[in-house]
Amino acid sequence: MTTMIKNVAFVALTLTFGCATPAIEGETEDFTAATELVQTTGDASEQMDNAHKALFVLSGGYESCGTYGPHAMNSYQSFRMMLKELGDRYPQLDAHFLVTCLGDDAPPGGLAYFHVDGEPELFWTTSLFLPEVIDQLAPQDTSIYLIGHSYGGWLSMLNLINLEDQYDRTVTSLFTLDPISPNGCDDNAFYNIFGGGFDTMFNFATGGMFGSWFTNGCREAPQDMPSTLAQNTEHYNFYQRNGGYLQSGPMYGAHNMELPGESHTSIAWSHAVWAAIGTAISADLDAD
Repeated sequence: MTTMIKNVAFVALTLTFGCATPAIEGETEDFTAATELVQTTGDASEQMDNAHKALFVLSGGYESCGTYGPHAMNSYQSFRMMLKELGDRYPQLDAHFLVTCLGDDAPPGGLAYFHVDGEPELFWTTSLFLPEVIDQLAPQDTSIYLIGHSYGGWLSMLNLINLEDQYDRTVTSLFTLDPISPNGCDDNAFYNIFGGGFDTMFNFATGGMFGSWFTNGCREAPQDMPSTLAQNTEHYNFYQRNGGYLQSGPMYGAHNMELPGESHTSIAWSHAVWAAIGTAISADLDAD
């Protein structure tokens, strides 16, 4: 089946990147089809008594699109399995989901590709405009859950801020998986660790004894988010500190969980992480 790519054709986006070429080639169409997908698939569940409407947003990290878009993300299968288990446990749950992945451009200016409710159509926009997409897909009485890995974790935090500031929306829960800031961890910062910079050679020579002295944005939690980030939202932050080239850390105001046995990559599909996410969401649904 050929994957279709549809441009988010808001006027502002047309002015911003109307001539941009998607990294994954395909047909471009109007974004209204995405909202129609949600309206169509939600018709039956919206008629249920006491339905709990929820939108789940999963954001992948740098180059998480691969060749096949969001379906190629390491976290995708774990995410879908969690949604199935939630649907089985809560028949009243009227759930929809949005899955976004990034190409080789860092957020928020780079392109983000996304699909809605697992449909084959693939839409694209700059990641800066994802809050507008989320706002259009989620009616006002919808619980919004943001989940993001690496750059996608940072992007989820930015989405939360912009949803609150620009659209007066409250995010129910935010889940960040080893979040990395593109402002702190750009190509130069990563090269300083991976490409043979002084800190890499010194740590190798000393067996990592003084590794904590040499940190940059690729080896710490994002430092460019406000301390008030989670004042209206439950924030759950999962991180690892295993000495790799990419690692995050605890976030202020969050429920922080360190996973010693995981790497920056494997944390995206960690059973412990997704079990904890499912438990937190279940607690919220039970309290409804």
